Amino acid sequence: MAIIGARDLDDGEKRLINRLQLKVYTMHDIERIGIAEVTSGVIDGLKARTSGIHLSLDLDSLDPFEAPGVGTPVRGGLTFRELSFLMASLFEADVLVSAEFVEVNPPAR
Repeated sequence: MAIIGARDLDDGEKRLINRLQLKVYTMHDIERIGIAEVTSGVIDGLKARTSGIHLSLDLDSLDPFEAPGVGTPVRGGLTFRELSFLMASLFEADVLVSAEFVEVNPPAR
């Protein structure tokens, strides 16, 4: 398992990540090394250990400008272009076997 785009983890999440020894790429990592490097690292790392990848896309990983209708909008998240690159890379790598899109919470009108 890998987490891409982390930026506001609480203490419980941090403890779980450490206990499970998950690979986490923060938004700082993405800014520093780029979404292409992060994506290839995740895909290569997971391909070495599994025959398929399940994508759980938590929409509040996106910047609120891109996806305002989420439960926990935190500035500085993934852009549409970064997410598009990630999704295209998963498709091109032919490793995606399932996907879910979570944390959709549109504002009431």
